[in-house]
Amino acid sequence: MAPQPKILVLHTSWRGRLLSFGSPLLLLAIGAVVVSGRAAVVGWFVIAVAVLLVLVGFLDYPLTVRLGPDGIERRCVARRSTLLWADVEAVVRPSVLQPGMLRWFGGNNGLAAEQGKRRYLLTDSLESEAENDALHTRLAIWDPGITILAPKPPPSSTPTWLYKRVAKEQRDPSGLIHEM
Repeated sequence: MAPQPKILVLHTSWRGRLLSFGSPLLLLAIGAVVVSGRAAVVGWFVIAVAVLLVLVGFLDYPLTVRLGPDGIERRCVARRSTLLWADVEAVVRPSVLQPGMLRWFGGNNGLAAEQGKRRYLLTDSLESEAENDALHTRLAIWDPGITILAPKPPPSSTPTWLYKRVAKEQRDPSGLIHEM
C-alpha cells in the first residue's frame, strides 16, 4: 500500500484579509457619521450592514485551508468548518471572469469548493504551479471522481504562503507547505 500524501495547506492573501475585515469597519465609521447627522435611519441601516459583514468575515472568510484525505478544513477567525470529499462536487475558480480579464483585476482568482449550488472560498489568490500540481495529485488519490475546473496558474504565480511566517521544516523542497 502506497503512503498517503501529506496534508496540503493553502493560505488566503493579506490583501483579501484586509479587504474582508477593513471594508466593514469603514462602513461602520460612515454609518456612525451619518447617524450623528440628519439621516439617522440610513446611518443605522449602514451600521447594521457593516455588523453583518463583520460577522460573515469572522465566520466564513478562510485564513488557511487544509486539504487532507478526509476533506477540506477551512480555518476562519471564529470557526473551523470541514467539507467532506464525498460532499464536494468540484474545485473551481470562484470568479466568473475569463483568464485574460484577470490581468485588469490584479490576477486574483483563487479556488473554491462547490457543494450543490453553494461555493466555499478556499483561497482568494492564484496558487503556485507546485501547489496546483500537488492539489491535482492529492485529489486523484483522495477523491478520483471529483471535477477540477481550475486551470493551471501561470508560471509566474507565487505560492499562497509567500508572505506568511512558516516554519522551514513545514516546507518541502518544491516549496509546498504541509501539516506535519
